[in-house]
Amino acid sequence: MKKILQKSTRWLDLFSCVIKISPGLFFAEYLVSGIYGISLAFTPLCMERIFEAIAKLARQEILPIQMLSPILILLGVNIISEISAGISDYLGETYSDLAGQKLYSEINKKIGTLPAIDFENTDTLNLINKSYEGAYYVRGMVHTVMDLLTMYIPYIVIYAWYLYHCRPILPVALIMIFAPIAISQIVKKRSYAQLEDDSAPVRRMREHLAECIASKEYIVESRGLGAQPFLFQKYWAVQDDLNRHVMRIQKKNCKIDTVCILLNALGFLGVIFLLVESVSKQYIELGSFVAVFASVRTVYQQVDEVINIRAGELSSAVVKVNNYLRFCKLSGEEYRNEPIPTIQHISVNNISFQYPNGKDALRNISFDADRGDLIAIVGENGSGKTTLCSLLSRFYEPQQGQILLDGRDIRELSLSCLRNAIGVVQQDVYLFSGSVIENILYGKKDASRQDAIEAAKKAGAHEF
Repeated sequence: MKKILQKSTRWLDLFSCVIKISPGLFFAEYLVSGIYGISLAFTPLCMERIFEAIAKLARQEILPIQMLSPILILLGVNIISEISAGISDYLGETYSDLAGQKLYSEINKKIGTLPAIDFENTDTLNLINKSYEGAYYVRGMVHTVMDLLTMYIPYIVIYAWYLYHCRPILPVALIMIFAPIAISQIVKKRSYAQLEDDSAPVRRMREHLAECIASKEYIVESRGLGAQPFLFQKYWAVQDDLNRHVMRIQKKNCKIDTVCILLNALGFLGVIFLLVESVSKQYIELGSFVAVFASVRTVYQQVDEVINIRAGELSSAVVKVNNYLRFCKLSGEEYRNEPIPTIQHISVNNISFQYPNGKDALRNISFDADRGDLIAIVGENGSGKTTLCSLLSRFYEPQQGQILLDGRDIRELSLSCLRNAIGVVQQDVYLFSGSVIENILYGKKDASRQDAIEAAKKAGAHEF
């Protein structure tokens, strides 16, 4: 029960997140969607009235002018149906764009708060990769559920009531269509989950190789060293591997769909048989028979869309959205606004650090430094110099030992406070696209142009 409540709360939070993007637009879309579903469901009833009127006209029980009323009602219902469908589609596309922008922005913000050590973890990198795809499906999943609640379910319920009104056994026809597709979706959901887990690391490798082949950062090395043929060969090998994963699942799902289509066809024939038997035994009038027969194909298409397409989308989306939710649960770094301290003394006491891959970077390192000291830490590549700087800035946390700033544990300071007090110049410096002054300004969000000029003078870079 506790698990069910947790899942329910999680999905409600997800819906709340999507709704908050634009509540007015959200509810307008599904109000119109509901109108479309209801108008579609009343179409058979309107058709029945027309066929009954035709039969009465043939028996000269009514005048021709009296045919006008049921025809106009059917025309009005069809107009409402078409207009509401168009408006719903337009609102849906607009909302989808807004949701995509918002959710991708939230992912980027979240990534910006993740501890640096997470980027050394392959599982976390795979989860980040999958979270973008999951965010894309968040809106789609909410849209599918809302369409089911506001359009398809009202349509099917009203149509089932209409069939029951004609003859109580006729709603069984809907079950004959529903059951095979519902069972197939349960089986296919597991396949999609397996595909997502298998393909994420392969997809990430493909994206990395594509970057090595085409991005500005790698172009000099890849072309200058003649590495592109090798990279292309590797890229297509990874793409073939990804295709094999997808094809394996698609073949399995095609077999399931084939069986499902055959069972649906039998269900469709069963509906026709029930209708013929009902009219032959005079359980229903000829007008009802014609109306149901004329609309059964539409109902079949709607039910097929609900389960085979929409439920299929939902099965695939749930897996991907779960990855997005898992990403959202990752712990991020917290920033508090505190005065920037003037550090007088740093004490590093027996710190050790190991990367997630098991590689020891530092072991039992200790030293002290006072304000104004100039200390050189020398070592060969991979000896842990950069890792030590990352520990001082709390990009990483030591597994053992502690770092004290003026006798205070470094973990007691807020990250924004600490990182404003410590500056690190990496061996590989990245310049953002933009002017030199913009690259200086990004280090402090409330800095002015004059502040940037003063900083450049202190660094001896003003003339440049």
